[in-house]
Amino acid sequence: MIITRTGEIIDYFLRENGVVVQDGEFSICLEYNAEQYAQYARIRKLKNLLNESDYKALKFSDGALTEEEYAPVREQRRAWRAEINEIEETFSEPTITREEMDAAEAAALKNYERARNGH
Repeated sequence: MIITRTGEIIDYFLRENGVVVQDGEFSICLEYNAEQYAQYARIRKLKNLLNESDYKALKFSDGALTEEEYAPVREQRRAWRAEINEIEETFSEPTITREEMDAAEAAALKNYERARNGH
């Protein structure tokens, strides 16, 4: 069962919204706050830029680009990796205590029973 911190039962949860914590039969979805979401989104964007420029790195390693042609690409990739590392130093996933987890699971079971009984 996939639930939120408040015990709401949900059908799905997108990774970009936060992190999922497994606890037995429950998957508890912890949403990012605004700062965490911005950091996660920036890291994802930078990694996409690195992936998109991989073909140039391969062309260089195959000898299809000269050192002069590849130098600006190398420098940009270095800057992207440095920014990722900088963000990751301060980035922290949302957390939940055992007590909060137990409360969310109890609320979810109540919500499930209410829904099953048509209330």
